[in-house]
Amino acid sequence: MFRLLCVLFCRAQLILAVRIVNHADLTLQFQQSASLRLLQARNAPLALSVLFTAFKREHSPSINESRLRALLEAELAELSDASEPLAGKPAKDYLVEWADPFHG
Repeated sequence: MFRLLCVLFCRAQLILAVRIVNHADLTLQFQQSASLRLLQARNAPLALSVLFTAFKREHSPSINESRLRALLEAELAELSDASEPLAGKPAKDYLVEWADPFHG
């Protein structure tokens, strides 16, 4: 499940970085791509910040579930301390939602 998150994150980067696209192509891609649907999700900033920390800041090509959950829990705690409005879901629920290829 969490390997899927890495794959989705990498695919989104590739779709947007290596192709010359137009509006119709992007519309189709957003409908068909789980990674791009994740980017459209209401909690996309949270997902991207956690995935960036996990894969880029820590220079890791893969991450286990417990480490990803710990990073997300830390981010949620930081946002809670800053009084940022969140859905109040536990980290595990966010991860399950983000790994679902049909969510979005």
